[in-house]
Parts: sequence; structure tokens; C-alpha cells
Amino acid sequence: MKKEREMELMLNGFKMEVKGILQNFNEIMNATFSGTVTITSNEGSKTRKSTPYDTIDFYQSEWCNTVESLSEIGIELEEDMVPILEKENHTKVYEELQRYASIAKSDGAISYLEYNDVQIPYTNICMEDNVEGNTILIPFLGESMGNDPQAFILLKKNSKYKVIDKTGDMEQPLLVEIN
Repeated sequence: MKKEREMELMLNGFKMEVKGILQNFNEIMNATFSGTVTITSNEGSKTRKSTPYDTIDFYQSEWCNTVESLSEIGIELEEDMVPILEKENHTKVYEELQRYASIAKSDGAISYLEYNDVQIPYTNICMEDNVEGNTILIPFLGESMGNDPQAFILLKKNSKYKVIDKTGDMEQPLLVEIN
């Protein structure tokens, strides 16, 4: 009986540790940020307006810290493994939107992605995964993403999407959710 009680206490302690680690990460994900970032280097400190990339970098860093904390108590996770149920669909959408940009570019034009009744001009697009398992599409102008992303489009992890050729010229894709 004493051994069972010890095991129960040990299990409860373990659960509390895991819960605390995950609760801390959840609080970070739901926090409101100030809108500025301070960068410190050997040359001093510089404060500037934060960008969505700063927020993404912060979340990724905190996810790595969470994975490390879980690892310290014996739970091994891959930092970059996030279950995305519709990952294959999201990848197809991304590849299709790349194809539209490529066709428009070869015709000397810019592709215009329509999503939620908004026209988004783009010449390239990139795809990233966030820590919650969703996919982020980032259409941009120019050859590299640099400072000119046109939008951040969130594809929900459990939703499927479809690209429709709106005008028939392979330059104006319409992105719609089909779930």
C-alpha cells in the first residue's frame, strides 16, 4: 500500500511538472507584446518597431525552451515536429501558388492572389509552419522575402484549401477553404 502511494505521489508530481511547463508556454503564446524590440550587441542597444518575424522568432525560441524543459524531465520531442493533419494539402496549395507566380513572372506580370475578398499582389511566396501546427503562407514582391511581405495567410491545421484559377489566365488565383 505504501509503495502504491509513493507511485501515485510521483506520478502526480510528474503531471504537475508537465502541466506547469505547458501552462508557461500557453501564457507566452497568449501574451500581448509591446510592439517594440530591443536588440543588444557589443555596439550597444537599438530599439525598433517589432515585425511579425520578431513574434514568430520569439515563439519559435520559446517552443525550443519548452521542448528543452520537457526533455529535462524525460519527455523527448522533436522541436520541429508539429502534427499537421492537412500538411499535404497545404503543400499542394503552396506549390500551386508558386506556379501561378512563376507563370505571371514569365509573362512579365504580377500574380494577384485573392483570399477572403482581398487582392494580394505577389511575385514569390514562402511557406512556414507555426508552433500550433498551422501553416503560414507569405506572398511577397521581389526575389527574396526581405522586407516586403504582402500578407501573412494562416492555413488552419485541420482545414483543406483549394486554389481556383479565377480569370483563366493562370495569373489570378483564388484561395478558398473547403472544410
